[in-house]
Amino acid sequence: MLDKGFYRARAVEHQFGVAETGTEQVAVTFEIRSDGPWKEYRITWFGYFTEGTVRRTMESLRHCGWEGDDVTDLAGLDRNEVELEVVHEPYKGELRSKVKWVNRVTGVFRVKHPMTAEQKRALAARVRHVALAMREASPPLGTHGVHANGRPHAPPGGGPSPVPEGYPGL
Repeated sequence: MLDKGFYRARAVEHQFGVAETGTEQVAVTFEIRSDGPWKEYRITWFGYFTEGTVRRTMESLRHCGWEGDDVTDLAGLDRNEVELEVVHEPYKGELRSKVKWVNRVTGVFRVKHPMTAEQKRALAARVRHVALAMREASPPLGTHGVHANGRPHAPPGGGPSPVPEGYPGL
């Protein structure tokens, strides 16, 4: 089963059909182009042509490279690399990988293994002392020589404080 996440991919084949519900659909098989253990793995996305889904289905086909106006002629479908969002969903009692979205490649960088909320809390706790020490060592931008705690910075080499006289909080 393909891991959840985002993958660069390219359409390699397609087929039109009718779902068990009677809904017209297109099945597009993608080949993963992202480096890593899933490179060249193939996964199929199903786009549906209902009133509520037809625009998004056709948008996804356009992202792939289709430019025509006859949806049954998908020439160019393999032209563009796209980004697939893969999720895990139960299907007939088994968990399976499913393409949730077919998106154009935006150039937005995504990490392969996002942190969980618990991992982020642990990271924040582990490095908080560094952030506090840095805040004490140098002024945040726009503070005019005042620490975040309100105390003035000593100018390099000593000398008078760069904080204007009568500055509140001193």
